[in-house]
Amino acid sequence: MKASFYSKAELKEITVGTLVFLIGLIVVVGLYGRKQNVKSPSDNYTVFARFNNIDGVDKGSDVRMAGVSVGKVFNFTIDANYGAKVALRFDSKIKIPDDSAASIETNGLFGGKYIEIQPGGSEDYVAKDGAILYTQDALVIDNLLDQIIAIGERNRAKK
Repeated sequence: MKASFYSKAELKEITVGTLVFLIGLIVVVGLYGRKQNVKSPSDNYTVFARFNNIDGVDKGSDVRMAGVSVGKVFNFTIDANYGAKVALRFDSKIKIPDDSAASIETNGLFGGKYIEIQPGGSEDYVAKDGAILYTQDALVIDNLLDQIIAIGERNRAKK
């Protein structure tokens, strides 16, 4: 019989350790490659939009035009009138007509929220650090359900 340098348990540990190391290496290389594909801040510009209610919108939420992702929600703050001032970041190739509207939409019935840009017909565009003036707030499903229930109760009371 040939004498083995490692026991079966040790060989198993070495194999598992090697696999974990290789998987970790693949993840690190993938993340590094993904980071290299991210555009520099100079390739982007920011536009602001003011909403009374941005319920469900988070940093990183999509900004879409015609259903296509054209940007991301970069940041949001409370303005002087207690509304939400939302910073939208776009690729410099995307031009937003200055009479466009922004509305908060839901992906499906209970999906995540995103901001949809409805482009206007103007030939002028929103400037860097400019604003989209026409906005529509998020529809809060709980409020909508409360309204439907209240209407139903009123109709039932009338009968």
